[in-house]
Amino acid sequence: MAFARLTGMVMQTITPDKNRPMFSEKDMKWLLDIIPPFNLSIDSEAESLLLLQSKAGFLNPQYARSYIRRAIGSDHSAPVPHTVKVSEIANELNIESAAVLRLLPFHTTRSGWILDDGGILVTRPGYSAIVDGLRISAIHSVILKDQFCNKHRISERALDRIVSEYNDALQETEAGDLWTFLCNSKSSLRNYLFTIKYKEDLASILEKRLTSATEPEKILPETLQGSPPLALIEDIIRGVIRGWKDEKANGNLEVNSGHLVFIPYSYLIILRDEVVENLKIENLEYVEYKRLTDIDRNLKDPKALISERLAGRASLLPCGAVSTSTLERLTKYATRVLRSHGVVNVEINSDIPIQDLASITLQIASRINDEMPDSNLETEITPVKDHIVTGAFLTTFEERLLAIASAQASTASFSKSSTSAPKISWPDILSSAEASYPELSPALIASLLTPSLRHRITTMFTSESKNRTQQQLETLSALWTESVLMKVHLYEAGYLSLLDEKLRIDIARLTLDHMVEGVIPEALKKAEAKELLGGKLMTRSVDQLESELDEIKSTRQTDTPVFELFNPLKSALAAFSRRAHLVNSEPSQDLLERYKVAHLQSLANSMYRDNDSPRLFLKLCVIIHGVLGPGIVYATGRFAPRLLKSFEAGVKEQEGFKDPLVGEESVERLRYLKDKVRKVQIDEEDRVAIRALGAKWIGNIGALSIPDRKNVEDKGEVKK
Repeated sequence: MAFARLTGMVMQTITPDKNRPMFSEKDMKWLLDIIPPFNLSIDSEAESLLLLQSKAGFLNPQYARSYIRRAIGSDHSAPVPHTVKVSEIANELNIESAAVLRLLPFHTTRSGWILDDGGILVTRPGYSAIVDGLRISAIHSVILKDQFCNKHRISERALDRIVSEYNDALQETEAGDLWTFLCNSKSSLRNYLFTIKYKEDLASILEKRLTSATEPEKILPETLQGSPPLALIEDIIRGVIRGWKDEKANGNLEVNSGHLVFIPYSYLIILRDEVVENLKIENLEYVEYKRLTDIDRNLKDPKALISERLAGRASLLPCGAVSTSTLERLTKYATRVLRSHGVVNVEINSDIPIQDLASITLQIASRINDEMPDSNLETEITPVKDHIVTGAFLTTFEERLLAIASAQASTASFSKSSTSAPKISWPDILSSAEASYPELSPALIASLLTPSLRHRITTMFTSESKNRTQQQLETLSALWTESVLMKVHLYEAGYLSLLDEKLRIDIARLTLDHMVEGVIPEALKKAEAKELLGGKLMTRSVDQLESELDEIKSTRQTDTPVFELFNPLKSALAAFSRRAHLVNSEPSQDLLERYKVAHLQSLANSMYRDNDSPRLFLKLCVIIHGVLGPGIVYATGRFAPRLLKSFEAGVKEQEGFKDPLVGEESVERLRYLKDKVRKVQIDEEDRVAIRALGAKWIGNIGALSIPDRKNVEDKGEVKK
């Protein structure tokens, strides 16, 4: 009872009564804090009361439903707007929007109102206004949905629901077929609404125009009632055509920007026959079969049609037909060009498949070969794609490509970037061929480069590159032998022939430094200048040699026996010859002797161009030791006096040597010249005398000699 009395008091606070409420707002908030709202109900069968947003009281759900019905215009008690927001109703009732949505009347297809996106209610007056707008607009035109929705401030989803509900309602009336709306799902029509009657009326009008057409019928949307969209017109026309059973259904419909064109089948037959006739009267050189079947889709055998209409006046090809007169004209033209140029391009003023162009080229070549005696062509001709070439041209072409490949082989043999044998570069071959024959297309040149020609070029390139590589190796071997190996042998033999042990050691070390720092680097520079050190193998060999030379310079010991001083150098040079595959690089004794003679003669000749007295005397001393000894002494000016003493010692050893050049008189003369050089008292007469002595010694080369010091020492005749 206490709870009932409390409930009554609460109801009094929220019942719209002008009497003063029993409780204040503060009292009500206190009560709601101690009594949960879900326990508040008037009786056991009644709904729970609605808590106000202000939490200052409750609202009877019956009252809320009544208010909502009035808001959407269901009780017709007062005018209402076409749309109302759920949030506005919730604010008026001081309850949550979710509570308003729960209390909406049950919705059916006949409710006459809908809930749109964004919590907007389309009221019954608004719903009716939309339906009336659809009926009025769709009588003679198509409705653009987005424009219609913007006008009535609803979403397209809401419009689709209204149309669907309206269609359901119309199906129960006699006028249903008249006013049923179509919400087309096709992507091209989904933004439009139109009635069945409008579509049927439009189809009837279009069918009359199509069936009466004898020429292409242009259809513009603006010439039709309601200016329907192009997509709807196309959809209707294709439906009409599908319904035809006779040949007129084979007409073509072309869709263009802003209009459509219907071409009746009778007109297509005329177009098809005109194409064949143009080939017959030579207005066309060539006709592709597909062109005829594209015009007349019912044409199953275009070959038979052309053969029947143009018997003997056209040549049938795999993809089309060419007129006989065109073949004759091209044959005469090709024969004339082949006589002067050896190659001709078969040109037809039409787009033609490659297969048919090759067939035409083959026919023309066959005609020319058949008429060979009358064509003044000396060799048979060959078709190549869309070109024809003579045998003479092919021979010249092949020779040119072989020459290009030969030139490539001569320059590719020792490429620094190569890791193996040189390889032919076909892109370079083709590029050079295109430059040699600018009148030929790259495609034709590639076609002329047949597999057999490729094989010939490859074989020739491989052979020539091998020969070129071998020639370069032989050239390098000869240069290396002359510039390095001969000097190693002759210089070693030269310093070993010296009697004075201290002089022998000093000259040996000087010579080794000269070889490592001067002779060998200079020889490598000369070989590189002649492009003989290309290829990664050769580069690695040179790098290894230079590394070994650096090691010789850094590790040379002062106590190394003189007879072993050159051994590391000779080992490094032998290893380089093996790595670099040098051929016959080790010089023979005969070659060494000839080189020594040439070197001494060159030295004697140079004395006539030299006015430097100390250098002249040094050259004379070197010549004397070279003539008497097995090798050549390498020395600088400071060694000239010591070389003269070595010569004097050798003369003393040669008991019974009667030649005046080696006698005491010669020694005395040399001492005299040495003293004058030392005192800088030498004059031109003395220089002439030095040159003359050099010439005399060279004149006696081979007749004079002293023992090889190494052999003497091996016999125990020279003490270390």
